[in-house]
Amino acid sequence: MKKIIFILFLSPAIAMAQKEIKPNAGKAESALQKGALDEAKSIIDVTVASQEYMVDKKGAPSKNSTKSWYLRGLIYAAIDTSSNPKFKALDANPFAVAKESFEKCNCKYASYELLPGLSKEEVKREFGEPTKIISPDEWVYNGNTVSFKDNKVAAFKNGDKPMNPSIENYVNRLYNGIQLPMSNVEVAKTLAQKYISRGYEAYKKKDYKGAFVDVDKVMLFMPNDTTQLMNAGVYFAPLAGENDKAIEYIKKYIEEGGKSQDATLQLFSIYDKKGDNASAEKFVKQLTSAHPTDVAYLNLEYNFYLKLKNYPEAMQIMQKRVVIDPTDKEARYLMGMLNYQMKNETETMKWMQESVKIDPDYYEPNSVIAQLLQSAAVRLRNERSAITGSKPADLAKRQELRLQIQAKLKETEAYWKKCVDIKPSEPEALDGLYRVYNDLASYDESYEAKINELKKKMKALGMEVD
Repeated sequence: MKKIIFILFLSPAIAMAQKEIKPNAGKAESALQKGALDEAKSIIDVTVASQEYMVDKKGAPSKNSTKSWYLRGLIYAAIDTSSNPKFKALDANPFAVAKESFEKCNCKYASYELLPGLSKEEVKREFGEPTKIISPDEWVYNGNTVSFKDNKVAAFKNGDKPMNPSIENYVNRLYNGIQLPMSNVEVAKTLAQKYISRGYEAYKKKDYKGAFVDVDKVMLFMPNDTTQLMNAGVYFAPLAGENDKAIEYIKKYIEEGGKSQDATLQLFSIYDKKGDNASAEKFVKQLTSAHPTDVAYLNLEYNFYLKLKNYPEAMQIMQKRVVIDPTDKEARYLMGMLNYQMKNETETMKWMQESVKIDPDYYEPNSVIAQLLQSAAVRLRNERSAITGSKPADLAKRQELRLQIQAKLKETEAYWKKCVDIKPSEPEALDGLYRVYNDLASYDESYEAKINELKKKMKALGMEVD
Protein backbone atom coordinates (compact mmCIF):
# COMPACT_ATOMS: atom_id res chain seq x y z
CA MET A 1 0.00 0.00 0.00
CA LYS A 2 2.82 2.39 0.86
CA LYS A 3 4.36 1.72 -2.48
CA ILE A 4 1.14 2.68 -4.26
CA ILE A 5 0.79 5.86 -2.20
CA PHE A 6 4.38 6.76 -2.99
CA ILE A 7 3.72 6.46 -6.70
CA LEU A 8 0.55 8.50 -6.45
CA PHE A 9 2.40 11.27 -4.72
CA LEU A 10 5.29 11.11 -7.17
CA SER A 11 3.18 11.19 -10.34
CA PRO A 12 2.11 14.88 -10.08
CA ALA A 13 5.72 15.88 -9.55
CA ILE A 14 6.70 14.08 -12.73
CA ALA A 15 3.89 15.74 -14.60
CA MET A 16 4.94 19.14 -13.31
CA ALA A 17 8.51 18.50 -14.41
CA GLN A 18 7.54 17.75 -17.98
CA LYS A 19 7.74 20.77 -20.26
CA GLU A 20 4.66 21.37 -22.35
CA ILE A 21 5.30 21.13 -26.11
CA LYS A 22 3.94 24.11 -28.02
CA PRO A 23 3.31 24.45 -31.76
CA ASN A 24 6.42 25.77 -33.43
CA ALA A 25 7.57 24.83 -36.93
CA GLY A 26 10.92 26.53 -36.35
CA LYS A 27 11.72 24.30 -33.37
CA ALA A 28 10.65 21.21 -35.31
CA GLU A 29 12.99 22.31 -38.06
CA SER A 30 15.86 22.78 -35.60
CA ALA A 31 15.31 19.31 -34.16
CA LEU A 32 15.32 17.87 -37.69
CA GLN A 33 18.56 19.69 -38.44
CA LYS A 34 20.16 18.09 -35.37
CA GLY A 35 18.92 14.67 -36.40
CA ALA A 36 16.75 14.41 -33.26
CA LEU A 37 13.86 12.79 -35.05
CA ASP A 38 11.98 11.83 -31.88
CA GLU A 39 11.99 15.46 -30.70
CA ALA A 40 11.15 16.75 -34.18
CA LYS A 41 8.21 14.34 -34.44
CA SER A 42 6.79 15.38 -31.04
CA ILE A 43 6.93 19.07 -31.93
CA ILE A 44 5.55 18.75 -35.46
CA ASP A 45 2.67 16.51 -34.35
CA VAL A 46 1.56 19.14 -31.85
CA THR A 47 2.11 21.88 -34.41
CA VAL A 48 -0.11 20.47 -37.19
CA ALA A 49 -2.76 19.50 -34.62
CA SER A 50 -3.07 23.12 -33.47
CA GLN A 51 -6.06 24.84 -35.05
CA GLU A 52 -4.81 28.20 -33.83
CA TYR A 53 -1.38 27.73 -35.42
CA MET A 54 -2.50 26.20 -38.72
CA VAL A 55 -5.65 28.25 -39.48
CA ASP A 56 -6.03 32.04 -39.60
CA LYS A 57 -8.91 34.06 -38.20
CA LYS A 58 -10.76 33.84 -41.50
CA GLY A 59 -10.65 30.05 -41.47
CA ALA A 60 -8.06 29.81 -44.26
CA PRO A 61 -4.66 28.05 -43.97
CA SER A 62 -2.30 30.26 -41.98
CA LYS A 63 1.08 31.48 -43.17
CA ASN A 64 2.63 28.69 -41.10
CA SER A 65 0.62 25.81 -42.55
CA THR A 66 2.55 25.11 -45.75
CA LYS A 67 5.93 24.97 -44.03
CA SER A 68 4.50 22.89 -41.19
CA TRP A 69 3.00 20.25 -43.44
CA TYR A 70 6.20 20.16 -45.47
CA LEU A 71 8.34 19.72 -42.36
CA ARG A 72 6.04 16.98 -41.11
CA GLY A 73 6.55 15.18 -44.42
CA LEU A 74 10.33 15.55 -44.15
CA ILE A 75 10.41 14.34 -40.54
CA TYR A 76 8.31 11.26 -41.19
CA ALA A 77 10.23 10.48 -44.39
CA ALA A 78 13.43 10.72 -42.31
CA ILE A 79 11.95 8.27 -39.80
CA ASP A 80 11.00 5.92 -42.63
CA THR A 81 14.50 5.96 -44.12
CA SER A 82 16.39 5.91 -40.82
CA SER A 83 18.48 2.88 -39.90
CA ASN A 84 18.30 3.78 -36.19
CA PRO A 85 15.96 1.28 -34.40
CA LYS A 86 15.01 3.98 -31.88
CA PHE A 87 13.69 6.25 -34.64
CA LYS A 88 12.20 3.44 -36.70
CA ALA A 89 10.02 2.54 -33.68
CA LEU A 90 8.48 6.03 -33.55
CA ASP A 91 5.71 5.19 -36.01
CA ALA A 92 4.33 1.97 -37.48
CA ASN A 93 3.82 3.45 -40.96
CA PRO A 94 5.78 6.70 -41.26
CA PHE A 95 5.64 6.86 -45.05
CA ALA A 96 1.83 7.07 -45.03
CA VAL A 97 2.10 10.09 -42.73
CA ALA A 98 4.83 11.62 -44.87
CA LYS A 99 2.73 11.15 -48.01
CA GLU A 100 -0.35 12.69 -46.41
CA SER A 101 1.73 15.64 -45.20
CA PHE A 102 3.31 16.34 -48.57
CA GLU A 103 -0.07 16.15 -50.25
CA LYS A 104 -1.54 18.64 -47.76
CA CYS A 105 1.46 20.87 -48.32
CA ASN A 106 0.68 20.67 -52.07
CA CYS A 107 4.35 21.21 -52.91
CA LYS A 108 5.62 20.38 -56.36
CA TYR A 109 8.35 17.75 -56.39
CA ALA A 110 9.57 16.38 -59.69
CA SER A 111 11.12 18.79 -62.15
CA TYR A 112 8.16 20.50 -63.74
CA GLU A 113 8.48 20.43 -67.51
CA LEU A 114 7.21 23.13 -69.78
CA LEU A 115 4.97 21.23 -72.16
CA PRO A 116 2.63 22.30 -74.98
CA GLY A 117 -0.92 22.65 -73.68
CA LEU A 118 -0.17 24.46 -70.41
CA SER A 119 -2.24 27.60 -69.93
CA LYS A 120 -0.68 31.01 -69.34
CA GLU A 121 -1.91 30.88 -65.75
CA GLU A 122 -0.23 27.50 -65.20
CA VAL A 123 3.05 28.74 -66.71
CA LYS A 124 3.07 31.76 -64.41
CA ARG A 125 2.18 29.67 -61.39
CA GLU A 126 4.95 27.15 -62.01
CA PHE A 127 7.66 29.35 -63.54
CA GLY A 128 6.88 32.75 -62.13
CA GLU A 129 6.71 36.00 -64.06
CA PRO A 130 8.51 36.01 -67.43
CA THR A 131 11.78 37.92 -67.68
CA LYS A 132 10.45 39.61 -70.82
CA ILE A 133 7.12 39.81 -72.67
CA ILE A 134 7.67 40.29 -76.40
CA SER A 135 3.92 40.17 -77.09
CA PRO A 136 0.82 38.76 -75.33
CA ASP A 137 1.54 35.42 -76.98
CA GLU A 138 5.35 35.41 -76.75
CA TRP A 139 7.11 35.34 -73.39
CA VAL A 140 10.79 34.91 -72.48
CA TYR A 141 12.20 33.01 -69.47
CA ASN A 142 16.00 33.02 -69.06
CA GLY A 143 16.54 33.18 -72.80
CA ASN A 144 13.78 30.65 -73.56
CA THR A 145 11.03 31.91 -75.84
CA VAL A 146 7.57 30.50 -75.11
CA SER A 147 4.86 30.89 -77.76
CA PHE A 148 1.13 30.68 -76.99
CA LYS A 149 -1.90 30.03 -79.13
CA ASP A 150 -5.44 30.28 -77.75
CA ASN A 151 -3.98 30.84 -74.26
CA LYS A 152 -2.06 27.53 -74.40
CA VAL A 153 1.66 26.83 -74.87
CA ALA A 154 2.12 26.04 -78.56
CA ALA A 155 5.92 25.82 -78.69
CA PHE A 156 9.07 26.92 -76.92
CA LYS A 157 12.68 27.38 -77.93
CA ASN A 158 15.38 26.43 -75.45
CA GLY A 159 18.01 29.03 -74.72
CA ASP A 160 21.36 28.62 -72.99
CA LYS A 161 19.97 28.81 -69.45
CA PRO A 162 17.80 26.10 -67.87
CA MET A 163 14.13 26.86 -67.45
CA ASN A 164 13.31 25.67 -63.96
CA PRO A 165 10.05 25.96 -62.07
CA SER A 166 9.71 28.65 -59.45
CA ILE A 167 10.38 26.96 -56.10
CA GLU A 168 10.23 27.70 -52.40
CA ASN A 169 12.91 26.86 -49.85
CA TYR A 170 11.22 25.67 -46.68
CA VAL A 171 14.22 24.58 -44.66
CA ASN A 172 17.77 25.85 -44.20
CA ARG A 173 19.17 22.37 -43.69
CA LEU A 174 17.59 18.97 -44.32
CA TYR A 175 19.79 16.27 -42.80
CA ASN A 176 23.24 16.38 -41.26
CA GLY A 177 25.89 16.73 -43.91
CA ILE A 178 23.60 18.21 -46.60
CA GLN A 179 24.15 21.90 -47.20
CA LEU A 180 21.18 24.09 -48.00
CA PRO A 181 19.35 26.17 -49.21
CA MET A 182 17.83 23.19 -50.94
CA SER A 183 14.79 23.44 -53.18
CA ASN A 184 11.89 21.06 -52.73
CA VAL A 185 12.83 19.58 -56.13
CA GLU A 186 16.28 18.75 -54.76
CA VAL A 187 14.77 17.45 -51.52
CA ALA A 188 12.51 15.19 -53.54
CA LYS A 189 15.46 13.81 -55.49
CA THR A 190 17.38 13.24 -52.25
CA LEU A 191 14.52 11.29 -50.68
CA ALA A 192 13.86 9.40 -53.91
CA GLN A 193 17.49 8.29 -54.02
CA LYS A 194 17.24 6.92 -50.48
CA TYR A 195 14.28 4.75 -51.47
CA ILE A 196 15.85 3.72 -54.79
CA SER A 197 19.01 2.59 -53.00
CA ARG A 198 17.12 0.65 -50.36
CA GLY A 199 14.84 -0.91 -52.96
CA TYR A 200 17.79 -2.00 -55.05
CA GLU A 201 19.41 -3.67 -52.04
CA ALA A 202 16.19 -5.64 -51.46
CA TYR A 203 16.10 -6.52 -55.16
CA LYS A 204 19.64 -7.94 -55.01
CA LYS A 205 18.48 -10.18 -52.15
CA LYS A 206 15.54 -11.29 -54.36
CA ASP A 207 13.08 -9.68 -51.95
CA TYR A 208 11.00 -8.42 -54.87
CA LYS A 209 7.97 -7.42 -52.82
CA GLY A 210 10.14 -5.45 -50.40
CA ALA A 211 11.98 -3.86 -53.31
CA PHE A 212 8.75 -2.72 -54.92
CA VAL A 213 7.50 -1.16 -51.65
CA ASP A 214 10.44 1.26 -51.75
CA VAL A 215 10.41 1.83 -55.50
CA ASP A 216 6.70 2.61 -55.25
CA LYS A 217 7.57 5.30 -52.70
CA VAL A 218 9.96 6.89 -55.18
CA MET A 219 6.99 7.74 -57.38
CA LEU A 220 5.63 10.19 -54.78
CA PHE A 221 8.70 12.35 -55.30
CA MET A 222 9.34 11.79 -59.02
CA PRO A 223 5.87 11.09 -60.46
CA ASN A 224 6.68 12.15 -64.03
CA ASP A 225 10.21 10.80 -64.31
CA THR A 226 10.21 8.30 -67.18
CA THR A 227 13.26 6.45 -65.86
CA GLN A 228 11.57 5.77 -62.52
CA LEU A 229 8.23 4.97 -64.17
CA MET A 230 10.07 2.48 -66.36
CA ASN A 231 11.85 0.90 -63.37
CA ALA A 232 8.68 0.65 -61.30
CA GLY A 233 6.32 -0.51 -64.04
CA VAL A 234 8.47 -2.71 -66.23
CA TYR A 235 10.83 -4.35 -63.76
CA PHE A 236 9.94 -4.08 -60.08
CA ALA A 237 6.13 -4.28 -60.06
CA PRO A 238 5.80 -7.42 -62.25
CA LEU A 239 8.41 -9.29 -60.18
CA ALA A 240 6.49 -8.38 -57.03
CA GLY A 241 3.23 -9.61 -58.56
CA GLU A 242 1.85 -6.05 -58.57
CA ASN A 243 0.36 -6.25 -62.05
CA ASP A 244 -2.23 -3.49 -61.59
CA LYS A 245 0.48 -1.09 -60.40
CA ALA A 246 2.67 -2.16 -63.31
CA ILE A 247 -0.11 -1.32 -65.76
CA GLU A 248 -0.64 2.07 -64.08
CA TYR A 249 3.03 3.01 -64.23
CA ILE A 250 3.69 1.73 -67.75
CA LYS A 251 0.67 3.64 -69.07
CA LYS A 252 1.96 6.80 -67.42
CA TYR A 253 5.44 6.11 -68.77
CA ILE A 254 3.99 6.03 -72.29
CA GLU A 255 1.89 9.15 -71.64
CA GLU A 256 5.01 10.99 -70.45
CA GLY A 257 6.75 10.20 -73.73
CA GLY A 258 8.58 6.98 -72.88
CA LYS A 259 9.61 5.12 -76.03
CA SER A 260 11.17 1.87 -74.78
CA GLN A 261 9.84 -1.21 -76.52
CA ASP A 262 10.41 -3.16 -73.29
CA ALA A 263 7.60 -1.16 -71.67
CA THR A 264 5.04 -1.86 -74.38
CA LEU A 265 5.97 -5.53 -74.55
CA GLN A 266 5.69 -5.84 -70.77
CA LEU A 267 2.29 -4.12 -70.71
CA PHE A 268 0.96 -6.51 -73.33
CA SER A 269 2.46 -9.46 -71.44
CA ILE A 270 0.68 -8.42 -68.23
CA TYR A 271 -2.68 -8.09 -69.99
CA ASP A 272 -2.06 -11.50 -71.54
CA LYS A 273 -1.16 -13.15 -68.21
CA LYS A 274 -4.21 -11.64 -66.54
CA GLY A 275 -6.36 -13.19 -69.26
CA ASP A 276 -7.65 -9.75 -70.21
CA ASN A 277 -7.89 -10.58 -73.91
CA ALA A 278 -9.98 -7.51 -74.74
CA SER A 279 -7.36 -5.10 -73.34
CA ALA A 280 -4.50 -7.14 -74.80
CA GLU A 281 -6.03 -7.13 -78.29
CA LYS A 282 -6.91 -3.43 -78.17
CA PHE A 283 -3.40 -2.52 -77.03
CA VAL A 284 -1.55 -4.71 -79.52
CA LYS A 285 -3.70 -3.36 -82.37
CA GLN A 286 -2.73 0.16 -81.32
CA LEU A 287 0.93 -0.86 -81.41
CA THR A 288 0.82 -2.42 -84.87
CA SER A 289 -1.26 0.47 -86.17
CA ALA A 290 1.30 2.98 -84.87
CA HIS A 291 4.27 0.83 -85.99
CA PRO A 292 3.03 -1.04 -89.08
CA THR A 293 6.50 -2.22 -90.15
CA ASP A 294 7.84 -3.18 -86.72
CA VAL A 295 8.31 -6.96 -86.86
CA ALA A 296 8.48 -7.30 -83.05
CA TYR A 297 5.01 -5.79 -82.67
CA LEU A 298 3.62 -7.75 -85.61
CA ASN A 299 4.92 -10.94 -84.00
CA LEU A 300 3.30 -9.94 -80.74
CA GLU A 301 -0.11 -9.65 -82.40
CA TYR A 302 0.48 -12.83 -84.40
CA ASN A 303 1.33 -14.85 -81.28
CA PHE A 304 -1.69 -13.44 -79.48
CA TYR A 305 -4.04 -14.67 -82.21
CA LEU A 306 -2.16 -17.95 -82.47
CA LYS A 307 -2.72 -18.60 -78.75
CA LEU A 308 -6.44 -17.98 -79.26
CA LYS A 309 -6.35 -20.26 -82.35
CA ASN A 310 -7.70 -17.35 -84.36
CA TYR A 311 -5.85 -18.43 -87.50
CA PRO A 312 -7.51 -16.06 -90.01
CA GLU A 313 -6.46 -12.99 -87.94
CA ALA A 314 -2.99 -14.45 -87.41
CA MET A 315 -2.71 -14.99 -91.16
CA GLN A 316 -3.54 -11.34 -91.87
CA ILE A 317 -0.71 -10.26 -89.56
CA MET A 318 1.79 -12.65 -91.13
CA GLN A 319 0.73 -11.50 -94.59
CA LYS A 320 1.91 -8.01 -93.59
CA ARG A 321 5.35 -9.41 -92.83
CA VAL A 322 5.41 -11.16 -96.19
CA VAL A 323 4.69 -7.87 -97.96
CA ILE A 324 7.16 -5.85 -95.86
CA ASP A 325 10.11 -8.12 -96.66
CA PRO A 326 10.25 -10.27 -99.82
CA THR A 327 13.22 -12.15 -98.31
CA ASP A 328 11.48 -13.04 -95.04
CA LYS A 329 11.68 -16.85 -95.10
CA GLU A 330 10.20 -17.22 -91.61
CA ALA A 331 7.05 -15.26 -92.50
CA ARG A 332 6.45 -17.57 -95.46
CA TYR A 333 7.06 -20.66 -93.34
CA LEU A 334 4.60 -19.39 -90.70
CA MET A 335 2.03 -18.62 -93.40
CA GLY A 336 2.43 -22.24 -94.46
CA MET A 337 1.93 -23.48 -90.90
CA LEU A 338 -1.22 -21.38 -90.49
CA ASN A 339 -2.63 -22.94 -93.66
CA TYR A 340 -1.61 -26.34 -92.31
CA GLN A 341 -3.65 -25.67 -89.16
CA MET A 342 -6.58 -24.69 -91.37
CA LYS A 343 -6.10 -27.93 -93.34
CA ASN A 344 -5.39 -26.14 -96.60
CA GLU A 345 -2.69 -28.41 -98.03
CA THR A 346 -2.35 -26.60 -101.35
CA GLU A 347 -1.61 -23.25 -99.68
CA THR A 348 0.63 -24.97 -97.13
CA MET A 349 2.78 -26.44 -99.90
CA LYS A 350 2.85 -23.12 -101.76
CA TRP A 351 4.21 -21.16 -98.77
CA MET A 352 6.70 -23.85 -97.78
CA GLN A 353 8.07 -23.82 -101.33
CA GLU A 354 8.27 -20.00 -101.16
CA SER A 355 10.30 -20.31 -97.96
CA VAL A 356 12.85 -22.81 -99.34
CA LYS A 357 13.26 -20.71 -102.49
CA ILE A 358 14.66 -17.98 -100.23
CA ASP A 359 16.76 -20.40 -98.16
CA PRO A 360 17.19 -23.94 -99.56
CA ASP A 361 18.84 -25.00 -96.28
CA TYR A 362 15.92 -23.96 -94.06
CA TYR A 363 15.17 -27.22 -92.26
CA GLU A 364 11.57 -26.68 -91.07
CA PRO A 365 9.86 -26.01 -94.43
CA ASN A 366 11.90 -28.81 -96.07
CA SER A 367 10.60 -31.17 -93.38
CA VAL A 368 6.98 -30.07 -93.86
CA ILE A 369 7.24 -30.50 -97.64
CA ALA A 370 8.67 -34.02 -97.18
CA GLN A 371 5.78 -34.93 -94.86
CA LEU A 372 3.18 -33.49 -97.24
CA LEU A 373 4.63 -35.48 -100.14
CA GLN A 374 4.75 -38.63 -98.02
CA SER A 375 1.10 -38.15 -97.08
CA ALA A 376 0.25 -37.69 -100.77
CA ALA A 377 1.99 -41.01 -101.52
CA VAL A 378 -0.08 -42.73 -98.83
CA ARG A 379 -3.30 -41.37 -100.36
CA LEU A 380 -2.29 -42.69 -103.78
CA ARG A 381 -1.50 -46.08 -102.26
CA ASN A 382 -4.90 -46.19 -100.56
CA GLU A 383 -6.58 -45.23 -103.84
CA ARG A 384 -4.74 -48.04 -105.61
CA SER A 385 -5.66 -50.57 -102.91
CA ALA A 386 -9.32 -49.65 -103.29
CA ILE A 387 -9.30 -50.88 -106.92
CA THR A 388 -10.06 -54.60 -106.60
CA GLY A 389 -11.48 -55.34 -110.05
CA SER A 390 -9.68 -57.43 -112.69
CA LYS A 391 -10.93 -55.63 -115.76
CA PRO A 392 -8.31 -54.21 -118.14
CA ALA A 393 -9.28 -50.65 -117.13
CA ASP A 394 -8.83 -51.54 -113.45
CA LEU A 395 -5.46 -53.10 -114.07
CA ALA A 396 -4.35 -50.10 -116.16
CA LYS A 397 -5.42 -47.69 -113.43
CA ARG A 398 -3.55 -49.69 -110.77
CA GLN A 399 -0.40 -49.62 -112.90
CA GLU A 400 -0.77 -45.87 -113.47
CA LEU A 401 -1.15 -45.24 -109.73
CA ARG A 402 1.83 -47.47 -108.97
CA LEU A 403 4.04 -45.28 -111.15
CA GLN A 404 2.58 -42.13 -109.54
CA ILE A 405 3.34 -43.53 -106.08
CA GLN A 406 6.94 -44.23 -107.08
CA ALA A 407 7.33 -40.73 -108.51
CA LYS A 408 5.88 -39.17 -105.35
CA LEU A 409 8.19 -41.27 -103.17
CA LYS A 410 11.20 -40.10 -105.19
CA GLU A 411 10.12 -36.50 -104.58
CA THR A 412 9.77 -37.26 -100.89
CA GLU A 413 13.20 -38.88 -100.82
CA ALA A 414 14.83 -35.72 -102.20
CA TYR A 415 13.39 -33.58 -99.40
CA TRP A 416 14.18 -36.05 -96.61
CA LYS A 417 17.75 -36.32 -97.90
CA LYS A 418 17.94 -32.52 -97.87
CA CYS A 419 16.75 -32.56 -94.26
CA VAL A 420 19.44 -35.10 -93.33
CA ASP A 421 22.06 -32.97 -95.08
CA ILE A 422 20.97 -29.94 -93.05
CA LYS A 423 20.70 -31.83 -89.74
CA PRO A 424 22.62 -35.13 -90.01
CA SER A 425 21.64 -36.33 -86.52
CA GLU A 426 18.00 -35.23 -86.50
CA PRO A 427 15.81 -38.28 -85.62
CA GLU A 428 12.80 -36.94 -87.54
CA ALA A 429 14.80 -36.57 -90.75
CA LEU A 430 16.52 -39.95 -90.42
CA ASP A 431 13.27 -41.72 -89.64
CA GLY A 432 11.53 -40.05 -92.60
CA LEU A 433 14.31 -41.07 -94.95
CA TYR A 434 14.30 -44.63 -93.54
CA ARG A 435 10.56 -45.00 -94.19
CA VAL A 436 10.76 -43.70 -97.74
CA TYR A 437 13.73 -46.00 -98.47
CA ASN A 438 11.62 -48.96 -97.34
CA ASP A 439 8.77 -47.89 -99.60
CA LEU A 440 11.06 -47.43 -102.58
CA ALA A 441 12.71 -50.81 -102.01
CA SER A 442 9.60 -52.48 -103.45
CA TYR A 443 10.39 -50.69 -106.71
CA ASP A 444 14.16 -50.90 -106.71
CA GLU A 445 16.24 -53.58 -104.91
CA SER A 446 19.26 -51.29 -104.75
CA TYR A 447 17.53 -49.46 -101.88
CA GLU A 448 18.22 -52.46 -99.61
CA ALA A 449 21.88 -51.43 -99.37
CA LYS A 450 20.84 -47.85 -98.60
CA ILE A 451 18.49 -49.12 -95.87
CA ASN A 452 21.27 -51.15 -94.21
CA GLU A 453 23.70 -48.24 -94.29
CA LEU A 454 21.11 -45.87 -92.85
CA LYS A 455 20.18 -48.36 -90.11
CA LYS A 456 23.80 -48.51 -88.96
CA LYS A 457 23.94 -44.75 -88.67
CA MET A 458 20.65 -44.59 -86.76
CA LYS A 459 21.71 -47.31 -84.31
CA ALA A 460 25.03 -45.56 -83.74
CA LEU A 461 23.00 -42.51 -82.70
CA GLY A 462 21.02 -44.63 -80.25
CA MET A 463 17.82 -44.75 -82.32
CA GLU A 464 15.59 -47.80 -82.34
CA VAL A 465 15.23 -49.28 -85.85
CA ASP A 466 13.17 -52.27 -87.00
